[in-house]
Amino acid sequence: MDTHIKVKKESIESIYFDTMLSELTEEDYKQEIDFIGMDPFRIKTINAQQMFNLYQTFPKMFVCDMRSQEHFKNCHFKSSINIPVDRVAKEDFINFNVKEFIEKYIPKELDKEKFKKRKRSVVVIVAHRVCSVEIFKELQGLFDFENMDDMKFKYSAQDILATKNSILLYRAFKKEKTREVYICRNSFNAIQGKYPFMCKFKGHSLYMDPKKCNGYPNEIIDRRLYLGDATHAKNRTIMYNLGITHILNVSTNLPNTFEDSKSMNITYKKINLEDTEDAPLDNHLFNAAYEFIDKAISKKKIHKMKIYSTKFDLVHNFSDSRKKSMTLVNSAAETNDILLDLSVMAVSEIKNKIYDKLFDIDSLSQIQMHHSNNQNRVLVHCAMGRSRSASMVIMYLMRKFQVSFDTSFDIVKLRREIIDPNEGFIAKLKAFDREQFKLKRGYSFRAGVDEIDELEELSQASDTSDSSTEDLLEKSTVPSTDIKIRPMLL
Repeated sequence: MDTHIKVKKESIESIYFDTMLSELTEEDYKQEIDFIGMDPFRIKTINAQQMFNLYQTFPKMFVCDMRSQEHFKNCHFKSSINIPVDRVAKEDFINFNVKEFIEKYIPKELDKEKFKKRKRSVVVIVAHRVCSVEIFKELQGLFDFENMDDMKFKYSAQDILATKNSILLYRAFKKEKTREVYICRNSFNAIQGKYPFMCKFKGHSLYMDPKKCNGYPNEIIDRRLYLGDATHAKNRTIMYNLGITHILNVSTNLPNTFEDSKSMNITYKKINLEDTEDAPLDNHLFNAAYEFIDKAISKKKIHKMKIYSTKFDLVHNFSDSRKKSMTLVNSAAETNDILLDLSVMAVSEIKNKIYDKLFDIDSLSQIQMHHSNNQNRVLVHCAMGRSRSASMVIMYLMRKFQVSFDTSFDIVKLRREIIDPNEGFIAKLKAFDREQFKLKRGYSFRAGVDEIDELEELSQASDTSDSSTEDLLEKSTVPSTDIKIRPMLL
């Protein structure tokens, strides 16, 4: 009965948005194009992982959620305001008036203050519910009256309208000189599926109140490797929400907090190291750190962690949510900014070498995750998560993916902005880089050509569906891994 009602409700909703889209005239499209402009327009994009990491640095970041009122009420990312696709009109953006906009869409006083301070904050626009990042590769189609039928064939009317609105809002913000504005390329379902503990649910939550966590460690490798500080390492809520199974403690006096806890079942490795320039950081310690992290990630065994029992006693649903998060598309992919040129109805990506490296690393990690068939997640920490632990993570990326020190440093810095290894550690990492260079000849990765061929075969064997991974999330199925490994460039 409930399923029947839900299907009927979704059908009515679909008809409503189809009607809204079909009622747009050629003149409406012309007004939107005139507002955006005929000059090439750069759009800064972000993904779910970047949102999560950015929030740890800028907790006052707020999100403009363009979905419908109902979807927003059911669940939304914390620090969100709703600019509902079922209420908003293009005139709200084209004739953007801050006072009127606040009165119309921002009822809460706290949110009003956030919105007023948007020029000194970080603003993220969440555009749609379920469609994949593919829609961003043909954004020009959203403003092409003659080809809208082709877009409606590929995407739902609701997601088309919400994404159009997100571009118009982005343009309105840029015209008023709001600097840090991004549009998220992942759908909200992808954000919720991967970071449900960062969301607010209608009625109740399966997760403890995020306010009880003073930030999370940063995600370095998608769903695999996290870098944080001592506060993170002793927070039980963080351990459960991230599903941490292994902890590398790089310090001399910080305890292994949950080492004796049978309910947590976390495996520890302690590396005693002072944060001084003359500390004995050598290949012996590098090897110990590398082997611990890599064994955890690559081990072909499911690490069974006891699930936290919430006050709502919804352990089963909590477990299902965690399993669903494993079916997400690689959220670190598709991070390049976009150049939208409506004068020729074209869209292109502005390439970034570091983002290409990130794509390679996360793509290989995703394949290896399916290959190892485990859900292990590693937290590396020291006191501040800036020097000692950051050095170990930089080293791990250098050795695992055969990238240079500079590239590895840039990647970790991008995902945890506050890292700052001391000069002595940097010198050791550069020396390690020179040693690693001798081993790079003839290999794309440390794994070697044979292992890469094996992983490519695994990828092709698992490519059994044409559906987007975010659609697969809705179906609770295992995703296809449509990834081709290409050599890393130094």
